[in-house]
Amino acid sequence: MIETAAYLLVAGAIEDAAGCGADYAAVTAAHRDGQLTVTVEDDGQGRSASMTEIADRVGAPGGILTVEPTWMGVEIPCG
Repeated sequence: MIETAAYLLVAGAIEDAAGCGADYAAVTAAHRDGQLTVTVEDDGQGRSASMTEIADRVGAPGGILTVEPTWMGVEIPCG
């Protein structure tokens, strides 16, 4: 479940960035203190897609999704 949530974030954010004219997208991932943190940053023109499916998947294991115009991130407990 955790891997699926992280994958959906990365896939959805990159697909959305490409649709918004981004020239690059950077993905970071870290496991620290029993929590997986994944972020995707791009240089596109903001978000165009609804992130409802990602929010549902991230929320199922108790995670948090944060969405900004050119940055998305999740924090998922995986202790």
